[in-house]
Amino acid sequence: MDARRVETRTMPTQIGEKEWVRQMGQKFIKWREQNRHSGPINVPEVARWTQSVVLEMQENDKK
Repeated sequence: MDARRVETRTMPTQIGEKEWVRQMGQKFIKWREQNRHSGPINVPEVARWTQSVVLEMQENDKK
């Protein structure tokens, strides 16, 4: 699955695109710091992380 399409389709409606990108960036930096021991960035791992964060942001958008 192309992560860019997932992000575009699932972008929360309550916040703007710039805010959404900012939040994703902050979450990624935090996640990367916690997983630095795992070595180089693993694309499938990042894809799973992206999907979980998008779902989390969708849930927050519904509240």
